[in-house]
Amino acid sequence: MSLFCSLPLCGHCGASIQHKCFTATDCRWLLRWVSMSKRAVLPAESLSADTDAFYRVLNDEPDSSVVLVASAYIDACLGSMLERFFIESSVSSKVLSPTSGALGNFSSRADVSYLLGLISKPIYQDLQILAKVRNQFAHYHLTLDFSKPEVVEVCKGLTYAASLLRWDREDDHPMFSPEQIADTRTRFVMTAVFVSQRLLVDALGIRHREIKKPSRSTL
Repeated sequence: MSLFCSLPLCGHCGASIQHKCFTATDCRWLLRWVSMSKRAVLPAESLSADTDAFYRVLNDEPDSSVVLVASAYIDACLGSMLERFFIESSVSSKVLSPTSGALGNFSSRADVSYLLGLISKPIYQDLQILAKVRNQFAHYHLTLDFSKPEVVEVCKGLTYAASLLRWDREDDHPMFSPEQIADTRTRFVMTAVFVSQRLLVDALGIRHREIKKPSRSTL
């Protein structure tokens, strides 16, 4: 059952019969978006507009696609947040370049976002775990899924979603019961959703730093 939305399935992507695929438009979006995210920093507004398509990936795609796209989407959110925090300069694009920039990858962007105080420690810790899961899937020599013991063990460390509290109650009542996020894929997906949305909300509220003016001091 879909966590967020339910859409009719199609056969446009030529996937196997066991694979739930999207409409032709969704398939084109997935290929275009992953490709673009590797070439440039995407604006937070663009990432926010893509959340419905992102949720469809998390709902309907195989485990490997979920991990790949979730990691790329969160990576893009981190890049967008940093770009908005930096001064307006071509240097930010150079530093954040996925191909050659010092802050062009998931881990370095997470590290710097934490050191700048842009993200909390719980989110930073979960980002490190998400990166580890992504590496497990990317470097495994066979097909990997959320049922594998090594993946289950790593995902047990994801705590951000479990720490969220309900906004409609005055007491500290958790948003999710332990049973609701006991399943490994569900825990990963919920973490990806709430972490990415936290990053986007914060990014949209950030304004570029002002360029430091030259000092008249002789020192």
